[in-house]
Amino acid sequence: MRAAIYSWLTSAAFQHRLLWPLLSKLPRAFCYALADRYAALIWAADFHLRPSRVAQWRDALTRCFPGQPLSEIDRLGIAHARMMCRDTLDTYRLSGNSQGPARDTADSRDCYRLSGREVLDQATAQGRGVILVIAHFDRFFALAPGLGRQGYPFAMLTTPIDATNPEYSDPYVHRFWTEKMRRTTAQSQGDWVTTNESIRSVYRLLAQGQTVLVAFDGNESVGPRMSCDFFQTQLALPQGLVRILSASGACAVYGSVHTLADDPRCVEIRIRPLPSEPDQVMEQAMRYLQEDLGANPWAWWQWRSLPALEQIGKPAPNPLKK
Repeated sequence: MRAAIYSWLTSAAFQHRLLWPLLSKLPRAFCYALADRYAALIWAADFHLRPSRVAQWRDALTRCFPGQPLSEIDRLGIAHARMMCRDTLDTYRLSGNSQGPARDTADSRDCYRLSGREVLDQATAQGRGVILVIAHFDRFFALAPGLGRQGYPFAMLTTPIDATNPEYSDPYVHRFWTEKMRRTTAQSQGDWVTTNESIRSVYRLLAQGQTVLVAFDGNESVGPRMSCDFFQTQLALPQGLVRILSASGACAVYGSVHTLADDPRCVEIRIRPLPSEPDQVMEQAMRYLQEDLGANPWAWWQWRSLPALEQIGKPAPNPLKK
């Protein structure tokens, strides 16, 4: 009976037909508090319904942060679930509801604090286009309203939201992510380019002096990869970012989103500089990610995908390094 209740309460149908649309209509402080409570339920349900997810989490965190007691690893698991729930609620609150117009109230705008504005201004002023390099860290979708509403529009290069991908096989999940991307691009005020399309679209945007967001730690991209040190292991990451920088001559800056400790409903967007040499951008981006994870280990979306990202066998050389 308990398993059946957990299964229903954590199903995609329950979440996207009832829970999140309802919570998004409640006062901000109340709805985020309820989302945090729901996150604890999701973590508990994993033990009963999806023990492999718990095992994946524990294995990844234990290997990258050796010496941490299991109780701390599990506490980080709850914090990770809390982040994911807040991110989902962010999406529904941006849209007001699954179909309605996006909210743009003073209350919501105050929840996006921007630091490093001068770094982005300096990169944009060069007129060569800007690659906004990000990791799948914390509530990174908040970059869209946080930057777009402050006069920094950007386009995005992502993998497609394809129903044939097991991640989106559930129709409710596929519908949610399709709507999420539509709302996100409406907030970022830029184009959405997928890896199924010609890369020339990205070069065209950069040649026009626009900013394009690219995640450097994806696990779905196909093509050559390069080896990067990551805590106690190595990751094999896509070379696409470096190739785009080399071919376009665009500038690169690092963007990250950090949930505020004193007000978890709100976030700080940090823009940090990256080297001018394309082959050094990945190294510095990885250093930023590890620095941020050292402070908040729970905040990486990719922990359960660590085996897919790890370099197996002898590390492949980085062909872009001299």
